Amino acid sequence: MTLQSSRRARAYEPGQWISRIAPTPLLMLVAKEDDVAPADIALDGFNRAHEPKKLVLTDGNHFLSYIQQSELSSTVAIDWFDTHLRTAEKNDARPGR
Repeated sequence: MTLQSSRRARAYEPGQWISRIAPTPLLMLVAKEDDVAPADIALDGFNRAHEPKKLVLTDGNHFLSYIQQSELSSTVAIDWFDTHLRTAEKNDARPGR
């Protein structure tokens, strides 16, 4: 790790932009005991986000969503993307669409 990358990592604050992404749909799967992306910070960001948004809380830590709860995480994500990508496709008024 370089000094420059360390400075950039400390300056990285994705939560400062969360209120500006709407109306882009936001899905957050948050692990209650997450030690990589702390749940309290994620929940604060979710609360500041605008609709459309959905929150799914899972038990365990950051990686359990990918390992032990992959079926739940995958199903939630597929349903969310299916709903919002199909809606976007129907509303796309560009010529040839």
